[in-house]
Amino acid sequence: MANSETCVDSFEKLIGKFLSYGPEFIYRGVTNAEAYKLIPKIGRATIAQDWAGDASVEQWMLSQFRLRARPYLHDSLVPTNKWDLVALAQHHGLPTRLLDWTQNPLAATFFAVRNVSQPAFPLPACAVYVVDSGALPVVDTVEQDDPFELKQISRFVPEHLSPRIVAQQALFTCHPQPAVPYDTFEEKLVIAWKDRAGFRKTLHKLGIHEASLFPDLDGVARHLQWLLPNLYEVGIQSLIDTLPTTS
Repeated sequence: MANSETCVDSFEKLIGKFLSYGPEFIYRGVTNAEAYKLIPKIGRATIAQDWAGDASVEQWMLSQFRLRARPYLHDSLVPTNKWDLVALAQHHGLPTRLLDWTQNPLAATFFAVRNVSQPAFPLPACAVYVVDSGALPVVDTVEQDDPFELKQISRFVPEHLSPRIVAQQALFTCHPQPAVPYDTFEEKLVIAWKDRAGFRKTLHKLGIHEASLFPDLDGVARHLQWLLPNLYEVGIQSLIDTLPTTS
């Protein structure tokens, strides 16, 4: 049943849910099941109070990103159209009208359980949203060359401009009214706070972690930082004695 909500209290149950969905389904992990709706970053309250629904503000930010990003991009990674530009900006944290999704449900689970530090009480559950992408129109970037002229929520598969996009099997939905929540999903899989750490350790065993999803030096450093208090539990303490020391 569409828009259903299911609590998953074991990793096995979560995998069973994922296996019940076909290849057309896409996934999005959120760290707070109650607070985080399906709203692009540019439309969220803390951003929207400055943005105020003015698309020209978003367009200005994109133009500034294009100008300032060029020295950091290899020639093969330079966006050649507006869609690739907004996708690249989105992946590096700029508020846009895109919403991140993945074709890999385990990657979505990682982003849901990623934060295991204790916030203020009550401790929030996290969630993985499941959406039937076949119900969404596909953006034709040739016929629809401007994201700001899109009339309905559509899905967009970017060029592989960033190693992160490839590693995360990323795609996006584009929202003409980014402040309006997207409320048509197949299922919302809710994971309790107490299960986050265990799920993340299981994902590590399956090769889903910071270094695999962010294949750069930042990802490697964050992964090693996470490993530090978990060395014994993830079973790699025995490898430490075999490693050469740095001089």
